[in-house]
Amino acid sequence: MEDLDELHPHFDTIRRYAFVLIIAYSGMRHSEVMALEDNSAFSRGGVFYLRSSLSKTTDGTQYLEWVVSEHAYRAVKLIGKMNAIYRYRAQELVRHHASSLPKNRVQDLQFGIKDNKLFRVKHTRQSVWFSNQAKATKNGFNNINTLFNIPVEEADIEQLEALGCNVQSISASSPKFRLPYQVGIPFNFTSHQFRHTFAWFIVANRLGDLDDIKYNFKHLENSMTLVYSHRGYDTMAELVRLTESFEAYLIEQAMTDMVSAAEQGHLAGRGGEKFVERLKLVLGDDFESGSSPPFRQYAGIVSVHR
Repeated sequence: MEDLDELHPHFDTIRRYAFVLIIAYSGMRHSEVMALEDNSAFSRGGVFYLRSSLSKTTDGTQYLEWVVSEHAYRAVKLIGKMNAIYRYRAQELVRHHASSLPKNRVQDLQFGIKDNKLFRVKHTRQSVWFSNQAKATKNGFNNINTLFNIPVEEADIEQLEALGCNVQSISASSPKFRLPYQVGIPFNFTSHQFRHTFAWFIVANRLGDLDDIKYNFKHLENSMTLVYSHRGYDTMAELVRLTESFEAYLIEQAMTDMVSAAEQGHLAGRGGEKFVERLKLVLGDDFESGSSPPFRQYAGIVSVHR
């Protein structure tokens, strides 16, 4: 019992973090994560998958597979094992204490015994409860803001502005609807944001293309996939500009160092000797006196005398 007292406070946290791991590394919708079952995780050929039901873009319910990270796979496996213990506890309560329990309590236990949804089990300390609540509630485990409280900084706001998404909420019913963030305001996490982030992660790190995202997001049209991933392309463009700028800086630094070394006669090798000889021809007396032209002229020197 002492071990249980020590470990139990972590049980609910495990479920919360498992939920975040899944939405962060799968691109699944909130409803698809909530539809996961105890045995949804499996591996094939060294690749990890989750199987869940898709209903938003299909007629009726269809079971499909999502590629996920090993951490998400292991999280689902762990929660499934925990659920098995609690479902067994429910069976024992019904078997031995059904006559002394309220009718609605027995019905809840019977529902949980037959049901196999991953996130419907409440991991209580001494009993067991089940829930059919699928939507995120203020204090529910699947409300990510109950896990993280991260105030935004000036750099965060600049990034949000650059990506065109500096709004606290896009829900018309929210009092923070389309209000911009200010420094110090906690970032409003939603499960759907992770779907966009996952698409951005794939594109920005060149781990896949639109077709790969379309498969894992279960989109019917490429246009919808592009909506989710366009910020990844924006970020790549920014990275290219940064790389080109850094390349120009390195070239400038290299040229400056080479000219400085040439003036001191420290350039080694046959290439270094040729560079010094040509620099002497171009600079003449300036080379011996140590008076050098501005760096912008060196590019012309190299292009003319190479």
